[in-house]
Amino acid sequence: MPWDLSHVDTCACCGEPVAEVMETCYVCLRTICTGCARHDEAGDALCPECYGEMRAFLADSDVADVEEVA
Repeated sequence: MPWDLSHVDTCACCGEPVAEVMETCYVCLRTICTGCARHDEAGDALCPECYGEMRAFLADSDVADVEEVA
């Protein structure tokens, strides 16, 4: 079944109406637009809040740093 883009969703981060395929943060499962989405090395989408928390955790741990993929 093809994507139905006849309706408009709202991004959980920026609150803007979006008439495109959206992504889901794999940590908090909020629906986010591609403009707000950040991605880890594996290509998984994260919202800006979860991405920031992950970066802070990695900065305070011995785990190797994750490079931002834009």
